Amino acid sequence: MVGLALTAVLTVVVRDSTLETRRDTFEVKADRLTESVNRQIERYVDKLQDIGAFVANAPGTSNERFRSYVTDSELFEQLPSIVGVFFIAQVQAADLPAFLEQIRVANPDFSVALIGDEVRQPDDPYYLLTYYMPGKVDLLLPIGTDVSAIPSVDELIGRSNETGSGILGSFQQDPVLQEIARIDQFAVLDGLLSLDFFIGVPVYDADGAPGGDRLPIGWVGASIDDFDEVARATTEGKPDDVGLSLEVNLSDTGTGSLDEVARIAEQPGESGPRSEAAFEKSGSFEVEGVNWTLTVWSPGDADALSPWVRFTAVAGLLVSALAARLAQLRHLARDDERILAREIRDREQSQRDILESVPSPMVVLDADGRITGANPAWAELVAATDGTSAVHPATTVTTRSTTTYPAVLRPSMLRDGQGLVDAVAAVLAGRADTADVDVALEEGSGGRWYAVRVSRLRGSGGGAVVIHTDITQRKRSHDELRLQASRDPLTGVLNRVAFGEALTAALAQANTGGSAPALLFIDLDGFKPINDTFGHATGDAVLRAVAHRIAGVVRATDQVGRLGGDEFVVLLDPVPDARVAEATAGRVHRALSTPVHVDGLDIPLRASIGVALVDSLRHETADGLLQRGDAAMYVAKHSGGDRYVVG
Repeated sequence: MVGLALTAVLTVVVRDSTLETRRDTFEVKADRLTESVNRQIERYVDKLQDIGAFVANAPGTSNERFRSYVTDSELFEQLPSIVGVFFIAQVQAADLPAFLEQIRVANPDFSVALIGDEVRQPDDPYYLLTYYMPGKVDLLLPIGTDVSAIPSVDELIGRSNETGSGILGSFQQDPVLQEIARIDQFAVLDGLLSLDFFIGVPVYDADGAPGGDRLPIGWVGASIDDFDEVARATTEGKPDDVGLSLEVNLSDTGTGSLDEVARIAEQPGESGPRSEAAFEKSGSFEVEGVNWTLTVWSPGDADALSPWVRFTAVAGLLVSALAARLAQLRHLARDDERILAREIRDREQSQRDILESVPSPMVVLDADGRITGANPAWAELVAATDGTSAVHPATTVTTRSTTTYPAVLRPSMLRDGQGLVDAVAAVLAGRADTADVDVALEEGSGGRWYAVRVSRLRGSGGGAVVIHTDITQRKRSHDELRLQASRDPLTGVLNRVAFGEALTAALAQANTGGSAPALLFIDLDGFKPINDTFGHATGDAVLRAVAHRIAGVVRATDQVGRLGGDEFVVLLDPVPDARVAEATAGRVHRALSTPVHVDGLDIPLRASIGVALVDSLRHETADGLLQRGDAAMYVAKHSGGDRYVVG
């Protein structure tokens, strides 16, 4: 019976351990894919924001120059799912004459074209299609069209004005556009209605006075012809043994209620249908206010039992059958001690074979928690941690130790071992059939993580079986993912999301009694000509050098981040008084005043820096502090640049 119980426990333990390892491997793969897709989607927004920065810094430029800039950006080559890019300007009614005077300098034929017979109110803003560059599909969008008469457009732009976020919508169900296309007043709308969806990001005036309630000057949008193509591009290079489903929520512009609808693209690959998957995991992320979800699934046979589990079960049945036969022999031939002794040795040898064949470190405990047996993998684990072995080299199930199992590991634990002690005690006392705990052990000059599972033996003598699964790689992978998710991939400093979290945490800490933090908002002067003259590879090298210089002159307690493009920020914490913030701003300014050496070229640097100090912790928010730093930076830039200003 003991052999049968041990076999059953070993089979279950090995099976569960195998499944857990496979699930953990799958989840790490799914997390990496989700992070990779997140970064790819952010490329779309980054490209559009670069185009928006061009429009903001070159107001009134010609449509030909706009198209030339888009061509040089290689937007359509890098993101083939985009079939057109356009800019819609937001113009207040009172500002329309000045806007037309400015735009007609470079575009003499520019004129406002109204859609349909919609009656405008005197104070209604204009939403003018100012620039358009087609990709592989030309929608023939007429420059100068005022799209404010379309209720769906008005509603989407209204939401963006209120929230400052991007917009994602579809015109396929818009009744106004369908009616206009039907009567052939604007036949080109047939192409617009056939698009899958479009994505747009707000653009703010680089020369305007910034403020918390300022409106964007317009929106840069990209038309997407096929969402399946977006999914293929963002998941390029995915493993063949998993399936993917990419889902995005967008605004339904057909009813005017902005109900959330979705686009879904699936790539099953060689994994088979999702309905038959053994493992599945979904991860969500937000880019410019738009929610995306990636679901990853494994093949249906990913949780199939390995040959080792079946071998363990068969071996256990053989051991149990041998034990039964031994009982029969004892009943029939009590006087044959020699035969009995041989059968006992065979049974013990079989049990030793099972223990020694398990690849993970395993020990058998008696009811008091003492080690009664172990396999070679356990002996190797203990030898690696303290240079000795806690069991006899023979590793038999009859070998006994006077030391309890938790006491053997405690000297090597890198963290408090109370969790392991409690897990073993709960199983031995019968309060739980199994207990799981992660344990970090010191091995040589480093450390390793083990998932320890304690399973109760149901024989009359009690006890437990403990199996150790090495999860060091999984732990390290999770740590690497967390680090990657918080870092800007180009410069290695904190990304926009991670910096915002750090700033929010610093303000919360200050509210509990700590000193108030401060912020530096840094923007390079004349960075765009560097990209235009020397190329984006050189521009990227300059940005990396800038991040390195900033990190080299701030304090160890300060944190450096990149918001995007050539905008950097520094969280100064703690800041005893304003002089510390100004001194740090001065060091950063000096560090960014000398040329950067790239590929034999000396590229000059200048920077405008805004310093934002906390006025009142009770009313201060992370967004508010960033806006005040941005405002101070613009004051420095409008004063000639190459300086810092305290806001």
